[in-house]
Amino acid sequence: MQSRTSAILVACVMLVSVMGAFVGPMATTVAADTGVAYADGPVTITDGRGVDVTFDEVPQRIVSLGSSFTGTLVAIGASDQIVGIDEGSLVIEGMENMTVVGKTKPTTTVMENVLNLSADCVICWNFGSYQDGISALESYDVKVLAFYPSSLDAYLDLIFSLGILTDKRDVSDDVVETCEAIIAEVAKKTADLPQNKTVYFELMSWDASAVGGKGFTSDLLAACGLDNIFSDVDKSTFKASYEEILGDNPDIIFKEVDDEATDEEIEDAIEAIMDREGFHAISAVQQGNVFAIKHQLIAMTPDMVLGMREMAKAAYPELFADGPAVSDASKNWTIKATNWTIDTTFDEVMDTDTLIVRVNGVVANWTLSGNNITIAPSQELESGTDYMVNITGEDIFGNQLVGAEWTFTTVVADPDTVVADPDSTLLYVGIGLAALVILALAVVMFKRRG
Repeated sequence: MQSRTSAILVACVMLVSVMGAFVGPMATTVAADTGVAYADGPVTITDGRGVDVTFDEVPQRIVSLGSSFTGTLVAIGASDQIVGIDEGSLVIEGMENMTVVGKTKPTTTVMENVLNLSADCVICWNFGSYQDGISALESYDVKVLAFYPSSLDAYLDLIFSLGILTDKRDVSDDVVETCEAIIAEVAKKTADLPQNKTVYFELMSWDASAVGGKGFTSDLLAACGLDNIFSDVDKSTFKASYEEILGDNPDIIFKEVDDEATDEEIEDAIEAIMDREGFHAISAVQQGNVFAIKHQLIAMTPDMVLGMREMAKAAYPELFADGPAVSDASKNWTIKATNWTIDTTFDEVMDTDTLIVRVNGVVANWTLSGNNITIAPSQELESGTDYMVNITGEDIFGNQLVGAEWTFTTVVADPDTVVADPDSTLLYVGIGLAALVILALAVVMFKRRG
């Protein structure tokens, strides 16, 4: 009896081993990142000074001393955690009635206002002239985070840090992912240019207030496939001379204007540049390639990707003229009438606010992951029926989706039937054959020992 039992046990062990060879080792379950930064204890943020600032709990009374910080906090859904802002942040949507503590520099007046608000965190610029004010705030046990991102990547890291700080990691990760997708899409379209166009970018501070080769704005221009004529200047901004601008003869000129500028004021700003003495000889002026760009679109907020889009389209309109399409729109599909989904892929990054999906004229549910869209039922479908899918919308460059209409036919499916993909089918056939062989061997061993 023991011999027979041993033979069957050996067969079972062999079967488990063979199944392991087919399906691989046992999977280890790893807890997913929930986005709750403070679940495991205090959180430490390293700011632009290299200082580690530890928070025992999520700050709920933040003072933001910079419109870039305020705009980022709003974008990641942390508006309710802001109790005070600088004057410049009043232009940020939703901040119109927020308490203003002063300008961006942490002066004595700003410090008094911060203390009156019982702020549990102050976010400010990491400028050399701000260090005394930062130290003064910290002497009152106010936690201060000072940043000055000098590149696109550094700014994306800032979004990530503020997401952790405010416990809005799920939203901040989505914001970073969207920014990276748009940056990548612009880079893809401009990657094969035979030669980048040259650009002069003038800030609204004063005439010939130019963007140098160091800093965030210069990074934005490079990401658009543009060569800054002052890329060799080791400053973020500086006062250029008309002679320097004329000598470099830029193909494109961008002029920063105020966010509240009217159409007439924008036209005046462009004409003022075109009418400057000697500027009629510049290629950008001759070709009518002088454009205005609003401050918020080049500021250090998630809106900067919209600024990238506008600048890239203005410089290279021919690269951004074609409308997006879906990869499988030409196919006629046959699917089950119940528990159905349709997956397809856009060839451009889409503006999700414009997307509408209809099945036979009825709006359907959908989810988007990257460029992949999954269409799910908002209604039960009839078996053996033809249906029409229609998707409308625009890509991030404002181009209309084209050719996104196709049909599918529903079929009756046995609810007990499990539909497996080819790889899964092969897997289970292999397991079945292995099991038969092993059981046959077990029988032979059983008979011999019997």
